[in-house]
Amino acid sequence: MRRVATMLSLVLILTGRYVAMAQWAPKEFPISFWCGPPPQFVSPERFKQIAAAGFNLAMPACEGPHTPEVNLRILDACKAAGIKAFVMDERMPLRISGDPSAKERLDAIVKDYAHHPALAGYFLTDEPGANAFEGLGEVVQYLQQKDPKHPAYINLFPNYASPQQLEAATYDEYLNRFIRTVHPFVVSYDHYHFLKGGDRPGFFANLDAVREAAQEAGLPFWQIVLAVPHLDYRPLTEAEKRWEAMHTLVYGGKGLMYFTYWTPTGNASEWGPAIIAHDGTPTPQYDEVRRINADVHVLGRYLLNAVFVTAFQNGPLSPGGHKREPGTPVAFQDEAEVTAGVFRADTHLYALLVNRNYRSAVTTQALFSCGSHRVEHLDRRTGKWIDVKGTRTAEGDLRVEVPLAPGDGELYRW
Repeated sequence: MRRVATMLSLVLILTGRYVAMAQWAPKEFPISFWCGPPPQFVSPERFKQIAAAGFNLAMPACEGPHTPEVNLRILDACKAAGIKAFVMDERMPLRISGDPSAKERLDAIVKDYAHHPALAGYFLTDEPGANAFEGLGEVVQYLQQKDPKHPAYINLFPNYASPQQLEAATYDEYLNRFIRTVHPFVVSYDHYHFLKGGDRPGFFANLDAVREAAQEAGLPFWQIVLAVPHLDYRPLTEAEKRWEAMHTLVYGGKGLMYFTYWTPTGNASEWGPAIIAHDGTPTPQYDEVRRINADVHVLGRYLLNAVFVTAFQNGPLSPGGHKREPGTPVAFQDEAEVTAGVFRADTHLYALLVNRNYRSAVTTQALFSCGSHRVEHLDRRTGKWIDVKGTRTAEGDLRVEVPLAPGDGELYRW
């Protein structure tokens, strides 16, 4: 097995394109959530609790009011906690054309928040249909002119939304119209995989579609994954949440968010406990997510600025998965259910291997096409790279035994 020149050429092209076109350059891997602390719970202590769980971005509460007074308290609390926030403001217009007061309101919003050191950006809207893109593009462009340091955030529908919700014939059309019309700083979407009756089949197809559209435009993408049981969605184990996070990374995601942090208002039959309960008490999910986020941060040090090359599934394909392409510098000698992602960063190739089984551990035999280079494994506990011992095949590849916990991933480089 050899590295293929065309694959490495593609990596170099994409590397240059990503650096040239990226509009937002965080210093650490973005991790956030849907539904922050309600206004009555906003305090420095609450946001230090958020930071202690590994979150570095705060998103708005799902309960209002979303006023300057509340938002400035949130920003002050974020500053005390060493994190930043996207603010939702009730004055925010969703278009400028046909709205005589839109620019005046936008000017007031920028004046109220742009100076604050904890501001990450402006929240615009969630899951818009394609017919709203033109107006949203106007607002994004105006905010960029008035405050180029702070981007405007919009989250998109998943691929199981209906054409009526998307206001587009296909999901690819929806994504491409969004990028072409709105010119976002990131392509963010939500996908909730774990239903009470089984797993939703479109998770990997959604990752592929968003990654491809974002990469074609030179943009990063973020995924919002499930944490709170509600309606037809089941309670998740730590391994299932880890599976969501690791697959976001292995497909090249540059940001991870959870739905939800604070349990939304509603009865217990509608909303189960999220990471934080209604009354502000941490649930068992808090420590689970804290552990997952700690690992994402360690992996993100190397993958945040890495360029995605390819991802494939070993063993029986999950719906929407792809088999390994010839020339990919990672292969397997067994049928273990592993997803492999290949990346280019600094002077290395990186391979993230993720157990697609969130119920059982697996040990697989991986082949790395590393030439004369040594292969290293990232020890997430220490953050250090450890030389890997393996055996050479007749083709010159290094055969390595890789143990993977349920839903977990391990990072290698050479």
